[in-house]
Parts: sequence; C-alpha cells; structure tokens
Amino acid sequence: MLREQVRVVGRMGELAVVSSQRHTACGGCHGNTGGGCGMSAGLGSQAVEVTVRNPVAAQVGDVVELEMAESLLLRASFLAYVVPVVALFLCGALVRNALLDAGYTVGLAEGLGGLAGLGGLALVFLGLSRYNKKYAAGDARLPVITRVVATPAEVTGSAGAGGSQGCGCSGE
Repeated sequence: MLREQVRVVGRMGELAVVSSQRHTACGGCHGNTGGGCGMSAGLGSQAVEVTVRNPVAAQVGDVVELEMAESLLLRASFLAYVVPVVALFLCGALVRNALLDAGYTVGLAEGLGGLAGLGGLALVFLGLSRYNKKYAAGDARLPVITRVVATPAEVTGSAGAGGSQGCGCSGE
C-alpha cells in the first residue's frame, strides 16, 4: 500500500477533498532550494487536490493518512501514459501502411499517417476522459483516509505548520 500524509480541505458527504504538495524528483535533496544540479530550477512543489473516501469522518483542516493500492496507481499510469502512446503509433502505422498499399506516395502516406496517429491520440484522450467521469469516481478506485494524524488545533500549535507536511510516502 502507498501512504501519504495530506490535509483535508473540503468535505462532500462520505468523501473528502485533500490537498498535498507534489514534489519533484529532487524533493528529498537540493530541489527545494533550486540549487545543485540545476535540473529542478523553477519546478518547486505544487499543490494537488484529490477526492478521497473518508470513512473516519475527518474534518476540514485535519492532517490525515491517505492509503492507496499500488495496483490502482499502476493501472492509472498505464491508462494515462502507455495507452495514448500505443494509439498514436498504431493508428499512424496502420493508416500509413494502408495508404502505401493503395499506391499513395510515401510523403503523402506518412503525412496522413501522422495525422491519423494524432487523431487516434485525441480519441484515446476523449475516451479516457469519459471513462474517468463515468467509472473512476467509484468508491473502490478512490484512495481512502485511514486515520487522522493531527487536528487543526494540533497543527496550529506545532512548528512549521504553514503548509508542507513533507512527503510522508512509504512503499509498504
């Protein structure tokens, strides 16, 4: 299970909206200061809001532990990164080869194959968007809040409570 500590910023019945800091690959070293290798200049960290299940009835302002199965992360990554690239190349190659077999010139076949690849890419993104709206919001696919780590009063009283709780990631 993947775990991270995040802050609750909203509630919607049995669901909650949580906010976390997205960190760069250098987040654990010099990336936060913008120094060192220069690869992270200007990237910093960005706030990300996610809707999650809230069986512990966490309140707005609470710092909570969020849990998500690795398989769900892998599936989402596959759908977001691999499927579009495969569609791009597959549509482009199929149309290019069909046009070459039909006797079109190489330049025209490759140009139309490239456009077909982009069209396939656009169709995959449209399909993934519809899939996300229709199915991905199902309870089984949402990360879940497993416990309240700190309430707003505890967070306000602690040092460094301004916004970044750190990554808190663990790959258990």
